[in-house]
Amino acid sequence: MLTIDPGEVIELPLLFRVDGFETAPDDGVVSWKLYRGGVQVASGTTTAGSTSLTIPGTHHGLTDQSSQMMMVRCSFKVGGQPRQATLTYRIVEPLPIYVGSEEVRQVLGVTPDELPDHHIDIYQGYLQVQRDLEQEPFGLGVDLEIVNRMVCLAECRRQMVGLQNKMLAVYATDDQRQERLKKLDLEDLHERLSAEYYQLLANSGVDFYSDSLVLAVPRSDPFLGE
Repeated sequence: MLTIDPGEVIELPLLFRVDGFETAPDDGVVSWKLYRGGVQVASGTTTAGSTSLTIPGTHHGLTDQSSQMMMVRCSFKVGGQPRQATLTYRIVEPLPIYVGSEEVRQVLGVTPDELPDHHIDIYQGYLQVQRDLEQEPFGLGVDLEIVNRMVCLAECRRQMVGLQNKMLAVYATDDQRQERLKKLDLEDLHERLSAEYYQLLANSGVDFYSDSLVLAVPRSDPFLGE
């Protein structure tokens, strides 16, 4: 899920999952309603030819909350047929880390087309590390670089679920790439990422059980093994 800082302007790409594929609306025209905490706070209609929806930062304040979920309900047409979809994103206080979407893609060996920013949720990765450590990572005195690596690995492991199907959808008309993707050994990649993640947890002094505590060897392209 896309995550933004308080007060930040957001541009949501006008791509919706229709019949299993990400599809742009007819003429880029979308009627939308913005909800915060279940309450509608804004609405509008994009102009013809639009490829994204811009929501101003005035709707993205935080008071006594550390995060806030936002929802955009969209109505549009595809092939002349009326459709509806929901876009979601989250407002959070800035995290004390520097890992981002590009680091996640680098570990997985994928491109922005195969795994765009709005599909990556660094905040979820951070929360997973926090849950596994049973407290804020920096409360244990864990090194910043180690925390960043753990967050990156946690999000990579989360992305492994359904990743192959997402990539197959991107290359639906590329038969050669489809064949390569169908032969990917994602189980091996998941095991290697998990091994490194659990090793870092062990080095952080966390009491847990794992059958595999061997550091994985980084590869430039995990999918191809090169």
